Amino acid sequence: ASTMGGMSSTPFLEMMQELAGPEMTIYMLHDEPEPVEELFAAIHADRMRELAAMLACPAYDSFWVTENTSTTLFSPAMFEKYCMGPLADYANAINAAGVISVYHMCGKLGALLGMIETLPVNVIEAYTTHPVGNVTLAQGRTEMPSKCLIGGTNAALWLRPAEEIIAEVAADVKACPDRRRVVLTSAGVLPKAVGFDKAKQVVEAFKRL
Repeated sequence: ASTMGGMSSTPFLEMMQELAGPEMTIYMLHDEPEPVEELFAAIHADRMRELAAMLACPAYDSFWVTENTSTTLFSPAMFEKYCMGPLADYANAINAAGVISVYHMCGKLGALLGMIETLPVNVIEAYTTHPVGNVTLAQGRTEMPSKCLIGGTNAALWLRPAEEIIAEVAADVKACPDRRRVVLTSAGVLPKAVGFDKAKQVVEAFKRL
């Protein structure tokens, strides 16, 4: 058993996903950047207070920040400007508490791997391969060697026959410079169409990799 705590995303992602939507967030940052950035700072300060209160509880083995990062929503330059600073602050606080820091980042991460590698976070979860994402395990192990990758598959792949799933993941693992820091999962929610027998067959094959 492993206990975990968690919190929501950076202010930029909060604005995009919950408060204004992607299109309006971009318009507002273009037209009125100063008040929007002031709002981001206020949300971030609140996030840090929330994080400090939660980390005061000694019950967590790991702490997860649900970022849902994907360059289908914004550019790498926006990620660097608006997300990197808050994400580093969260990870530093989590690490200082002696807890494993985990970021949930799924989707199109290919253009962000170099930046993510510089963050002081321990784990990237729901690491999503093609075609749902745009990365491979080999890319992750090469461009983010300090991160543990949880994922390595994708929902579309799991809809294919078990033999094809196993062969594709095996080839991706073989292309990695090493097999350290890789935890193979469905990279999110397993599609309902995947039956238990098929899932068990694939999991058993993954264990043999």
